[in-house]
Amino acid sequence: MTPRFPVWEVLDSYLGPALSPDPGRARTGTQRLFRDLIEPLGDSFLVRDRRLQQRVLARIVSRVRWLPEAQSFHKGLNRVGLEDEDALVERTRRLARMETPGLPRRVERVLVPSRVTLGADLLLTGAIVRTCLDAFPDAEIVFLGSRKNAGLIAPASSRFRTRELTYPRRGSLLERLLTWLDLVDAVNEETHGLLTGRDFIVINPDSRFLQSGLLPLVPSGREAGSYFGWDPSISGKETEERSQLEDLNRWLRKMFRSHPRNPLRGPSLHLEDSVRDWGKEMLGSLDLGGNPVLVGMNLGVGGDPDKRIHRNRETVSDFERLLVTGLLDQGAVLVLDAGLGRDELEQARRLFLEMRERGLGTARITGGRLRRDDPGTLPVRLVLFQGPVAEFGALLKQCRIYVGYDSLGQHLAGALNLDLVTVFGGHASPLFARRWRPGGDGRIRVVESGPGPFNSRRQAELADKAMAEARSLL
Repeated sequence: MTPRFPVWEVLDSYLGPALSPDPGRARTGTQRLFRDLIEPLGDSFLVRDRRLQQRVLARIVSRVRWLPEAQSFHKGLNRVGLEDEDALVERTRRLARMETPGLPRRVERVLVPSRVTLGADLLLTGAIVRTCLDAFPDAEIVFLGSRKNAGLIAPASSRFRTRELTYPRRGSLLERLLTWLDLVDAVNEETHGLLTGRDFIVINPDSRFLQSGLLPLVPSGREAGSYFGWDPSISGKETEERSQLEDLNRWLRKMFRSHPRNPLRGPSLHLEDSVRDWGKEMLGSLDLGGNPVLVGMNLGVGGDPDKRIHRNRETVSDFERLLVTGLLDQGAVLVLDAGLGRDELEQARRLFLEMRERGLGTARITGGRLRRDDPGTLPVRLVLFQGPVAEFGALLKQCRIYVGYDSLGQHLAGALNLDLVTVFGGHASPLFARRWRPGGDGRIRVVESGPGPFNSRRQAELADKAMAEARSLL
């Protein structure tokens, strides 16, 4: 959604706090800058907003590079010929005009920067990695990002490794931009001294490290043959019904046209055998009362409360309570992930306690261990899980369906080919839900709410709609 105010007129008011010498104020100001200006332009998925987003980022970069603390950043941009704001913008326009060239046949190393969030890496980056592993059987694929993400998005292979890099999602503007230097250094080191006659390529899945494709990874003279950047924005009606994953696969097929081994790629979650066995053992050891339907659930929103169906950011909304009780009333056994962060943990804890007070049998899995909350004879109807993503994935693998908000959980479920219901809350444009639709071979049901806040009646209507979709999958 495009911001509802003139971007240029308010940019300075956002930049002031984001560039504050006080670290706490700078981080808070940066979060507001991205939440209110940068991210809405990207979330519209329209080409015109993407171009405006890049122009705004170019203005921001031009302000930051002259800070005393950013001398290395300024020099790094100069080394690749980007000496001012106009040069940054012109580079993005030049790349947008370029036809997508075919990839070289002899490639020794493929470098793929992370999208940073695990959900986006599962949905999108993993498709690139696995395509490259097949298309270049003699090449090494290097993932530039978190080892945790890398371990879940691609199978173990002697030709796939990780170069650990961290992007500070909660960091200040300066901290975020300086990570570009770490990425450039990593690419330079990975490509130095390659064998004569062999080459490298960089495939950018629209990584946050590169700020919507504004910042380069290779010198301008090499970009035409070595750098391939995917642009998720759309320009025509014919593309509006496609998800990002579908568009990415079309782009990969076009780019890999000289490499016949290029099947359609969906998301895939890779778990170690020991983790898979653990998940089966955890749920298999519980008395669930016969052979019930296991439903995985996560009501987290990745730190963005606007994605929730709520009225006043209450800890548990009417919608969330009705959804949980509705599934339980259908006879399901819920495996509820506590999510990340204090707010999501408190939300899951409150729901758990409310259901226990109704007299339902409950259990918890924390620290890899299972604990019954009561010694009674009631079968367990609700399991509260708190732990690593891989372990939740192993528990999800034992479930029949998944229900949750638009967040990491939907992409985990999609990667496991589960049937799922995903709820997109708080977005003004239905295009956002279509573009972020999860992949996978399961039946996928999408519930869109439109923008909030939501009164009790509207929450009840949406809960009924989500329950109807869930019942169609049970």
